[in-house]
Amino acid sequence: MKKVIALIAMCVFVLIGCAEKEPSAQTSPPPKGSKQLEQRQILDNKVNVLVPTGFEIMSEEMAATKYPGENRPTLIFSDEDASINVAFNHLPTSIKEDELDEFIAATKKQFEQIHPNATWYDDGVTTINNKTVGYLELLTPAVDTNVYNLMFVTELDGRILLGTFNCTEEQMKEWQLSAKEIMHSLQVK
Repeated sequence: MKKVIALIAMCVFVLIGCAEKEPSAQTSPPPKGSKQLEQRQILDNKVNVLVPTGFEIMSEEMAATKYPGENRPTLIFSDEDASINVAFNHLPTSIKEDELDEFIAATKKQFEQIHPNATWYDDGVTTINNKTVGYLELLTPAVDTNVYNLMFVTELDGRILLGTFNCTEEQMKEWQLSAKEIMHSLQVK
């Protein structure tokens, strides 16, 4: 139980830094945003995912500033001014695909307690490229603006793979569909 609470706290931290549903087969085409995306292989070539063209891996110094504390993501792609981020973290916490719905429900409950004024757009569990993926989509308050977050979670090598997309509320309309396209591009080998 302590591991689950620690993991939820870590997920909350990642989203701050920048109704349970049954898994279902993807029946409609994935969303298509207006942004140019390119395929990247990450995590020792175990995962393929689309990332916005021109995004670079964030420097350690910038990552330490943007995500203070020890639980920052291990891989962060960012635009030039670090206002839009796509981040990944392969956590040590074990999980099975059939536990993702419970994990997403617990994480949502935690967010609702921490951010009672958050705006929720969607949450649930779906199938993406034959892999069960849980997700949360919300707008959370930050120091000087609101932050749009799309968090997605799946299993890789028996452990949690956490992906996040975040940008400011002002950038949300321009990026929301592309964020969903990124999530739907996830391929775990």
